[in-house]
Amino acid sequence: MGGTETSWLIAHKGQVFAGIGYWKDNPVNDPQPGPQILRKSCSVCPWQVDISFGHPKYLGLEAMASIVFTRDSTGAILPTPDTLLLASAQYADTSQPDSASISVWVRNDVTAQWSKTVLTTQFPTGLPNLTVRQFAIHFDKSNGAQYVFALTSMGHIFRGCYDASLAGKIRWTNQPEIDFPAGDRWISWCVANDTLYAGIGLGDQTTFKRTALFRRNDNGTLSTWTEVKNWLPAFQNASLGLRGLTAITHPSIPNKQLLLASREHPGVIERIDPLNNYNVQLDFDQRAFFTQLWGSLGGGATIAAYNDMLPFIHPINNEQQWLISLWVNHPNDAQAPYNGSWFLIRGASGNYSYGNIYDPTNPLPSGEKLKACRTIIRSPFTSDGDTVFYFGGYDAGGAGLKHNTAWIYKGILATNMTTGILENFNTNEFSIYPNPSNTALFIKTENNIFNQYKIINFVGQLIIETNLNGNSIDVSTLQTGIYFLQLKKENGRLFTTKFIKE
Repeated sequence: MGGTETSWLIAHKGQVFAGIGYWKDNPVNDPQPGPQILRKSCSVCPWQVDISFGHPKYLGLEAMASIVFTRDSTGAILPTPDTLLLASAQYADTSQPDSASISVWVRNDVTAQWSKTVLTTQFPTGLPNLTVRQFAIHFDKSNGAQYVFALTSMGHIFRGCYDASLAGKIRWTNQPEIDFPAGDRWISWCVANDTLYAGIGLGDQTTFKRTALFRRNDNGTLSTWTEVKNWLPAFQNASLGLRGLTAITHPSIPNKQLLLASREHPGVIERIDPLNNYNVQLDFDQRAFFTQLWGSLGGGATIAAYNDMLPFIHPINNEQQWLISLWVNHPNDAQAPYNGSWFLIRGASGNYSYGNIYDPTNPLPSGEKLKACRTIIRSPFTSDGDTVFYFGGYDAGGAGLKHNTAWIYKGILATNMTTGILENFNTNEFSIYPNPSNTALFIKTENNIFNQYKIINFVGQLIIETNLNGNSIDVSTLQTGIYFLQLKKENGRLFTTKFIKE
């Protein structure tokens, strides 16, 4: 087991499956298995290889999904729901372009074997990036049929339906519902207000370059797609794409939804209102946020919501929140503890905070980086309760070859803090300095309004709990790492922020 990227983590039938890619791998003398899917069967079980796709035909593991089928292509209810695990690997065998295909693999959970279905072998001249990027599921409003969609990196959207008579149990159409033959990437989807939406980055010699949002017009097998919104690039080589499409509650119209989406460039998350001519409003500017927080950014991309935005209900305050994967580089990202990775937490009211993926007990050597959180899931294991999450990542993009850079971390929600992993960054009642610190933290506030404090490490363990006397806190005895500081007022209100001990 190795790999350059952990692209997907999927909870499926009480187990965790991880999609491991080998894009831009420099194997040296190590085996070359091509992309793999790993399986973890219990909280304390080791990871095992479930399938290897082989080298040199395949490089990246670009799409995975666990899909529950309840209806067939006619809208009839299945006698028993059937949950299938789907995957797609990037085909990149330049030595055999005639055998190139975009394919889908489906796991038989009884035999633990995978069956392959070829979607298409028709491509433009030259061997492109051949893979599915997302699997979507949708109930067609016109006929009640349940469809699965394969959104490809070559501009296709193929439609499939449940068919238990086939080895893979999915019957795919021979022709895509929509097709941009120049090779544009579909990279996100969601259902909002019972309508299926998909996001794409478009741009070639025949279509003007843009990021675009499309809507499916349900009509069974005669359905069409309409471009409902687009964004022009700020410069010629801007990275295009609409990631992490997610439906959120509409703030003013009962039982209706907005779209939430991350635009790869300029690095923002926006709200899109389908009920108001697809009006767009800024939800969060990650580049501006982290520039203000750190003073500057390190080099490289800033990408949020690689695959999706994970919704969850916080077990302490019962608030709807979303965990959002993130690639953002600290200006000192070559040095510990800044060489970990990061993620965003969005609250129901649109407030944002962030989390850091870094294990101070197993620090990364200086010069090595986690470089991008790509995927987050909540643990499906009963023994973990509802407070454990798995994070995976690394982005092999950029100059140079990589080797054994894929990573998976396990994180525990800090449930002994009332605000959990949320931090009150928007409060004007206090600030702390210096941050980072190696000796003491000072609290800047108008009236010494806090009388108690806690220091909690990043896995939720309580380190210090005591009364606050004055405006300084001794942190000299703490190990190097990232901590939460929770301050308590006399009226019981709690405020939480984060600091780094150097």
